[in-house]
Amino acid sequence: MNVPRLIVLVRHGESERNALKGDQIFYPPTKLGEALSAIPSENMPLSKTGWQQARVTGEALRKRYGMFDHIYHSGMHRVNETTEGILEAYSDEERARMPLSHNLRIRERDPGYTYGMTAEEASAAFPWLQRHFEVVGKFFGRPPGGESVADVALRVGPFFKKINAENAAESLLIVTHGGVISSFRYYIEGWGYQQARELVGEASSACCGVTVFEYNKEKDGLVLREHNTVLY
Repeated sequence: MNVPRLIVLVRHGESERNALKGDQIFYPPTKLGEALSAIPSENMPLSKTGWQQARVTGEALRKRYGMFDHIYHSGMHRVNETTEGILEAYSDEERARMPLSHNLRIRERDPGYTYGMTAEEASAAFPWLQRHFEVVGKFFGRPPGGESVADVALRVGPFFKKINAENAAESLLIVTHGGVISSFRYYIEGWGYQQARELVGEASSACCGVTVFEYNKEKDGLVLREHNTVLY
């Protein structure tokens, strides 16, 4: 077996930014929106709801899978907190036996210059942006100064090779972001460009959504067992 036997991917819990914006791309023109837009993406904390999502998800993961051989996370604050919430389900002894490390390659997608903008500000600064995404799609569409999901996949690829080499036959918990989870699916499921274009939006994960790949002996590879399962 030249791949991990189990990969459990968990998107971070609801952040303060998620709680304010909901399904909207841009910040609302409010005082709270202005305050949160001044916080860099890597420093955005979980909301109270996000902490609860992480704790309940951790309890469910421990019942399902027990301990993991290694835990990876992106190092961003909301992911650090999600990881901590999940690990509250484990004893100090259990936690000490699960190596924990962060990796820059599985960080959040860079939103570029539109980060912190309202819809009106983004429209004024980049009037072509909506048309760009309509034509190019969500996989290759790139916000100005930022990353497309395809760009995220380019850095997730070397991370996937790393865990295949260093964590073969092991069980892994990876706490990360939605674009990274889509990128794992791109590689493991062998998406083509058209499939990626169609599925990236559909593959978006809920806060603390769980995606699971398991090794299949007959196929001699990883197989998607579930996607975006909510355990809270």
